[in-house]
Amino acid sequence: MIAAALAFFRTSPRPALVGLALAAVLICGILWIRHIIAMEAERDRLAMQVREQASIIAILRKDAAAREQAAIERQADTARIEAIKDEVIDEIHKAPDASPSAARLRLNCQRLRRAGRHEADLPAGCRSGGGA
Repeated sequence: MIAAALAFFRTSPRPALVGLALAAVLICGILWIRHIIAMEAERDRLAMQVREQASIIAILRKDAAAREQAAIERQADTARIEAIKDEVIDEIHKAPDASPSAARLRLNCQRLRRAGRHEADLPAGCRSGGGA
């Protein structure tokens, strides 16, 4: 079959040129279609990348807002804790110099613990083995 086609093209060059032109047009068309498909795939890939980056940016913005809110709350908590500590210390200093009653001693020890004092920092009467 190929031999017959070659024999036909040898007798007349015009059909060979037409065949080559058609083959060239067909090859160019196929290459152009492949190029278009590749460009669409690249466009889709870039669009997906943009969507992913947009979602990452939204997550980072939400995270930054949450961190800022947490910092504000921590600052308020710190101020509240310091106020409680100052109140406890002021109340302890307001106590008369005479020995406080057992109930008052327990209350003051309880306030010191609530203010965050460690066991070692408590007065001897407030420690676990101290009876209060």
